[in-house]
Amino acid sequence: MNPNAFVNPPAEYRLLPFWTWNGTIEEGEIIRQIREMSEKGIGGFCLSVGPGLRTPYLSQVWFDRVKIALD
Repeated sequence: MNPNAFVNPPAEYRLLPFWTWNGTIEEGEIIRQIREMSEKGIGGFCLSVGPGLRTPYLSQVWFDRVKIALD
């Protein structure tokens, strides 16, 4: 294995936290949080729903927000 892989590992070897959505899910906040995770070296995320979610789960708005996160 390349020794530099320990200093700057590929995304598949980095942290993969649960990212819990609650409250009202806004497009700009999704983008801001993903940028912040990326800047801190997070390799991805596992999307989860938390208490207090105000965006209707599995609604068209929900899937629109998920698409923003995936893009």
